[in-house]
Order: sequence, then structure tokens, then C-alpha cells
Amino acid sequence: MAPMYANSYMYTFETEYILEPFKRNIIKYFRFIDDILIIWRGTKLQAQEMVEFINQLPTPIRMTANVSTERVQFLDVELSVEDHRMVYCLYSKPTDRNTILHYNSAHPKNLIKSIPKAQFLRVMRNNSKETTKRIQLQEMKMKFLDRGYSERVLDKALEEAEENATTLQDITEVPKLIFPMTFHSKSQKINSIVKRNWNMLACDNSLPKEFKQSPRICYRRNRNLKDILMKTDPVESYTEQKITQVRGSVRCLGCVTCSHMVPARKFNHPHKNKMYKIRHTITCKMTHVIYKISCPCGLVYIGKTEMQLCDRIRGHRSNIRTAYRDGYTDKPVAKHFLEYKHSLTMLKFVAIDWIPCSRRGGDRGNALLRRETFWIQELETVAPRGLNEMISYHPYI
Repeated sequence: MAPMYANSYMYTFETEYILEPFKRNIIKYFRFIDDILIIWRGTKLQAQEMVEFINQLPTPIRMTANVSTERVQFLDVELSVEDHRMVYCLYSKPTDRNTILHYNSAHPKNLIKSIPKAQFLRVMRNNSKETTKRIQLQEMKMKFLDRGYSERVLDKALEEAEENATTLQDITEVPKLIFPMTFHSKSQKINSIVKRNWNMLACDNSLPKEFKQSPRICYRRNRNLKDILMKTDPVESYTEQKITQVRGSVRCLGCVTCSHMVPARKFNHPHKNKMYKIRHTITCKMTHVIYKISCPCGLVYIGKTEMQLCDRIRGHRSNIRTAYRDGYTDKPVAKHFLEYKHSLTMLKFVAIDWIPCSRRGGDRGNALLRRETFWIQELETVAPRGLNEMISYHPYI
């Protein structure tokens, strides 16, 4: 969003303070975000006075300018005047380093091999003089050699670049279905498998027409050492530190639901001699909670709720009362209480897990479903060993 805001601000600024007041002196005006190139009609002193005028305005914009009648740099291009005509060439700052992607980097080989051609084309299209172009092409080639590229790869890329230097790119290609995946060492094999077997999907008339041709495989970057070793958003450094609370299933002491809650820091496996620590402080007023209902006969039900936990338990209580009244229910917990004649006061639950909001966003509901599936499997609560009727792996698909 930052370039959009900057462009919007600079558009208003340049219209009001540059283009309108100095329109008689401006022959050509170019801008890329906050970098500006002006072909000026007038003296060098007049151009410097324009810069001083802009810097004295009551705005946060302050400009530095390189005013010259011979040579000026704009982005990656250097413009100069020779024999009363303008010429241009590729420009690199003296502080620039050779940051070209190394040939042995863990990136798709097609991407790596396309970089030399793209950079050679950049040199050719940003040079108006043949002699300068040849010198800069050789300099660019040396940069690639320093980064592990072979002479054969570079010569082939240069040959292709020379063929395409004056050819406009054909953009009439039919849009393809995008197949995104995270790049890793097996990506090329997966790519081959997908394209080799895509005809099976293309023959399925129930699928949209986009499936008729093989997709375009696109890669997203995998985690690197920087991602693993560093936090990009160190929340702890700027968030208020709170007093450490006791972790576990905690009563709020303000509702009827709390009379059914078992305060606990740990809970046990219903079939094994195994204990689990509750990693969060969970009250009945919290949402996105995994809970464990235990009945007197030792069976356990694992449930989840996106609403407040007290509202979900209130629903279980209502289902049990309705089952007593009607003599029938299809709700698993209420059905068990009715069948074994457990009283409502025997309903006991523990809040065992909680899904917090991710600071990076994401589907919190799906994360809750995954956690519920994990606990149902971990605690073995599918009937007949528990009260859960089934276990679903759909959240993992």
C-alpha cells in the first residue's frame, strides 16, 4: 500500500506546486514515486530557484537536486548531451554491489537461467550508443561469472537477448490456470508429475474450461535461515507486559456454567496413565476453545466452539433437559446422559485448549477444527471408547 499512498500524495503535490507554476519551463516531466526527472527550458539558475521554492513550501516534502547541462542520473539510467543530442546508458551507483542471484541458489533453474537474458536485455534497451552498450554487456557478463554462471549459459542468454532486443513481447497469450506451490528440492519432480497426468483432469467435462490446458506452475519462496532464526515482528519488544496468569481451566465465578467447570492445570487421558498440561489460561468467557466433557462412567466427549464457552456448555445443558423431557435426542452427550440416567449436575467439563488470533491472520476456524481432530484422536474419544460419534480429517485437506 505504501507506493499507492506515496503516488497519490506526490500526484497532488506535483500538480499544485510543480506542473502548474512552472509549466512554461518544463519540456518533459517524469516521475517514479518520489524520483523526478525534468527536461528544463531555461537557465541552470532558474532550475535551482525552482528547487529552493519547493523546499520553502509549508509541506513535509524536501528535495535534493542534481542540476546539470551535461549529465544527469535518473533511476538506473544516465542521460547526457553529445553533439547537441541526448544519449543514454545504464547507470549503477558507485556503492552498488553484485547482488545477482547465485547460480547454485535454491531457486527454480528456469528462474536462474532467465536472469542473464533479462539483464542483457536491460543493458541493450537502456543504451543508445553501440560502443557503450558493448562495454556494459561485457561488464554485466563479468558480474554473472563472479556469481557462478558458466560461459555457455551466458553466451546462450546473450544470443537470445540480441534476437529479442527489438522485438515487442506478445501479450495475447491465453491466461492459464495458476498452480501455486512452495519451492523445495522435489518441486521439479512434482511439476513433471502434474503436467504428465493433467490430461486426466482435462478429459473431465464436469470441471471448468480452465482445466482443459495444463496449468502454469508458480512457486512461492520457502523458509530460509533468516526466517527460521529471526522474528520479523518482535511483538514482545513493544507490547505491554502483563502479570503472568495461572495457566489452566479457570472459573470466572460469575455464571451458572462455572458450577460445571472443573478448575485444572492438567487433565488425564481417559484410557492411559498419561497427563497433559493446559498451555493457556482459559475461562468460560473465551471463544475458539476445545473442551472435554466427562461423565461419571468414565467416557469422554471432545468438543469445540467458536462462540463463548459458557454459551456452548449452556447448549449441552439445554439438550440434556430436552432429552429428559422428550425421552429422545440425537445429540451424543445428551443421548448418553439419557440412556444411563445421569443427572444434569453430573455434567463436568474442562477447557483444555484455545486457538488465539494469529498476528499474521489466517483461518482461525479451520485451526480450531484441526485442533479438535487432534484431541479426539489423541484421547481416543470416538465411540465406543468415547462419546464422539466420528472423527473428521476434512480440516487437513
